[in-house]
Amino acid sequence: MEATFPLHYAGSVWYWQQLQQHREIIFDRHHFFQKQSYHNRCYIAGPNGKQLLTIPTAGSHFKRPLIEIEISYSEPWQKIHWNAIKTAYGSSPFFEYYDYLLQPFYEKQVRFLADFNLQLTQWLMQQLKLKPAYRLSETPALPPLENDYRTIFTAKKEPEISFKRYPQVFEQKHGFIPNLSVLDTLFNQGPAALDFIK
Repeated sequence: MEATFPLHYAGSVWYWQQLQQHREIIFDRHHFFQKQSYHNRCYIAGPNGKQLLTIPTAGSHFKRPLIEIEISYSEPWQKIHWNAIKTAYGSSPFFEYYDYLLQPFYEKQVRFLADFNLQLTQWLMQQLKLKPAYRLSETPALPPLENDYRTIFTAKKEPEISFKRYPQVFEQKHGFIPNLSVLDTLFNQGPAALDFIK
C-alpha cells in the first residue's frame, strides 16, 4: 500500500522514521507550500545548540503548490548553510565520508524548491540504503490515502515520542538534541544511521 509524503529539506529523523516503514511512496509535489514548515527548513546541532537553516523563497506563497515555489538566490544562503554544516559536523566521525558528496547541493542553483528537495531526498535515501519504490504526484487532486503523512510534520510542535540517542558533536555542551535533520544522524553514525532511525 502506498504512503503519501511531503518533500522536505533534509527531513527530520521523525520524517525518516515514518518513510522507512513503507515500500511504496508518493512524494506530493502539489501539496500547498506552508510557511514555517519543513518544506524549506531543517534543524542541525551547531556549537550554540539547535540551529535553524531556512532556504529563502521568491514571490507570494498564498495557496501555491510546492511545485511552483522558486528558490531565491538574492542572498548567499547556500554558502551560509554549507558553512553552518561544516562548523556543526566538521569534527563528526563520518563528515569526511559524505561532505564532498553533499557539497554540490550547495553550489549549483536549482530553480524550484520541490526539485532541490527531491534531489537531496534521493541522495539521502542512497546514503541510508533505503530503496522504496517511489513516484511523484502528477496532479493537484491527489486523493487522500490511508497512509497520508502530508500534514503530520510541523516545525511548530515536536512529536511526543522518544528518539534513540547517539553521540552528537556538541552533546557535552548542550545535551542530546533529538529529531534534527537526518544529516545529524548520518554525520555522527555513518552507515549505522538507519539503525538509529528505525
